[in-house]
Amino acid sequence: VARVFFAETNTSKRVCALPGQPRNVAVSKDGTIAAAVCGDEDVAVFLVRSGAFDETAAASVSIRALSNARAAACVSVSKDGDSVFVGSKDGAVTTLNVSVDKKDGASDDKALRVSRGDDDATPLFATTRHKAEIVALACSPTRNDIVASADASRRVFVHDTSTNALTHPNHEKLIFHAARITALAWSPDGKRLASGSLDGSVIVWDPWSSGADRVTIKNAHQG
Repeated sequence: VARVFFAETNTSKRVCALPGQPRNVAVSKDGTIAAAVCGDEDVAVFLVRSGAFDETAAASVSIRALSNARAAACVSVSKDGDSVFVGSKDGAVTTLNVSVDKKDGASDDKALRVSRGDDDATPLFATTRHKAEIVALACSPTRNDIVASADASRRVFVHDTSTNALTHPNHEKLIFHAARITALAWSPDGKRLASGSLDGSVIVWDPWSSGADRVTIKNAHQG
């Protein structure tokens, strides 16, 4: 079951039943689109409007059918909510296109459509640079074409989806952490990326550089 919580009023609302157990959730920066990995195969996407989830505007898609990925592992939503990035256990990162259409004969109701791309066949962005399971994704808070991904082999890549290139060529060679990465997060201005790991450290760096200027916070967590 999906629920939305409102911090201002300390209340929550049930959205709808999900196609499987939710394992990872992401929300767009403007709060209009939410996505969840459900089980191994489904990605559920919801439209948020007027401060509440619109139950008529929810879509669930099979990531295995859309992208041929082995199984979905994590999601992240672009700044504008038009794209949902899905990381898979086979190391693939692909994009789902999200479009919101007004329903015929309805004044406010909207329909949510999730597809692989403009022709529902070719993804707008896809990469197989990773050779291990994707464990974390993070979309830039300032740019719709930048997404960071981390895998189980401790590599972090930052992709420019408009060119399908990395923001710096050295990313292919960089391994900062001594153990599995568990989380990625951007600074509010989109200029720094932070990664957390089972090694207990948090590393903050400029993803447009070689990583030489990184700041390592050791023993940030003790357990």
